[in-house]
Amino acid sequence: MPLNSSLLGQLPVARLLVWLFNVALALIFLGWVVVDGVICLVRKLIAMSLRQKIKTDMKKNEKPEFKPVLIAGVMTVLLMTFTIPAIAGEDVSYLQARKLQAAGEILSFEKIAEIARSIKPGDILETELERNRKNGLYIYEIEILDAKGVVWELDINAKTGELIKIEVDD
Repeated sequence: MPLNSSLLGQLPVARLLVWLFNVALALIFLGWVVVDGVICLVRKLIAMSLRQKIKTDMKKNEKPEFKPVLIAGVMTVLLMTFTIPAIAGEDVSYLQARKLQAAGEILSFEKIAEIARSIKPGDILETELERNRKNGLYIYEIEILDAKGVVWELDINAKTGELIKIEVDD
């Protein structure tokens, strides 16, 4: 089959178009790399400028603006890290609770739920059994939703059923 002269004339044009397309892709990629590099450079310049401002402020015996916020944040984290575990009770697992109930050291959940509903009628949303680290008492923390839609937290002595604390849950 003889080749048509018009087909031969179009073949170099197709190659040229493919080559131009590849060059365009390469330029787009190169442009993206350059833009990314410029953005990175601007970020570094801003960071260096901020560092220089802080150093200048410190030389003038002025406190940097972020220092009070940083100190407050660190103090909050330290305070929460060391005080909350010391105050809060440790959760008692389901298996531990069953053993304690069988040994007569705590009342059954059914009895505690009955006591809680007699104190504050409503639906029980959540129950946790914890051991107080200070005095070793087992305490049920029960959340109850009353008819008005208010959630109450009741702390009940797990051994005696005595109400320790009642408050609106936050």
